[in-house]
Amino acid sequence: MGPLDRTKAMHHRGNGHRLAMRGDVGGAIREYKKALELDPSDFACAGALGEAYSGLGDWGNAVAYLKKSIALNPSHPRARGDLCMALLRMGELDDAEKEAHAALELSPYYWMPNFVLAILCELGGKYAEAAEWFHRSAHSTTDTPGADQWPRFKERSIVCDATLWPATSRVE
Repeated sequence: MGPLDRTKAMHHRGNGHRLAMRGDVGGAIREYKKALELDPSDFACAGALGEAYSGLGDWGNAVAYLKKSIALNPSHPRARGDLCMALLRMGELDDAEKEAHAALELSPYYWMPNFVLAILCELGGKYAEAAEWFHRSAHSTTDTPGADQWPRFKERSIVCDATLWPATSRVE
């Protein structure tokens, strides 16, 4: 691949990001695919494509592109975090847990794998452990949820705490 192809690929990836931010997920997917055709080694673009498919609820394609991103860059915590969420949505609970732990090994404060582990504990009836994972998710320092998501995570952590240990609830 020459420098011109890489420049074109970066242009398409940038267009994909702009379209995704405007809510045009279909347009973003088209641009990301063009970028990957020009630069198949672009792990960030493969991850963005996986995120875009996640936004559509197309978990099969999401998982495929997130796995491609991880194959290109195994130390990409965001792709691993997004993959664990997509696997959870598909009902692949064991694989979701494995990927969540792999993501946390790379970035212990990334909110998504903490959140996935909280959901998995909650589904398994491990409420005390779920409360701790929800708390970690709500208080993560890297790739934290947007302002619109924060109250939901914090509330869930507090509800788990208050239900299990009313005297020691974390209300900050």
